[in-house]
Amino acid sequence: MSHLVARAHSARVLLGARRRQVTVPWALPGSRFTLPFERHAIDTLLETDVLGGARVLKLSWDEAWRLMERAVERGQKAKKRRVIPYLGVDEKAVARRHQYVTMVCDLKRGTVDTLRKIAKNQPERVLRLSL
Repeated sequence: MSHLVARAHSARVLLGARRRQVTVPWALPGSRFTLPFERHAIDTLLETDVLGGARVLKLSWDEAWRLMERAVERGQKAKKRRVIPYLGVDEKAVARRHQYVTMVCDLKRGTVDTLRKIAKNQPERVLRLSL
């Protein structure tokens, strides 16, 4: 197996001295990783926890977490709006000091549809925004 190492060059903008990275077809803008590596990393992270996956992939915990966040963002953008016939709503504590997340689930498919951080005194407003 061969490894190709290439550095994407940055280009100076003609109107100023700011540098911008040139986009390349094998990676997403602003990403340090190629698309095939990101796919492999997500498959690995689906089977392990973040720390274990980061060790296997030889990444830092922060890099592995950011890969997962980008994958979730891409998935959310690709998701089509639809009517959920059996809807479940739950409020979960995610940290100390009373921080909560409202979770909206599709009970028929067994998937989480929406996660929203809520303010202490406005849970009904967030639910309206989620639907």
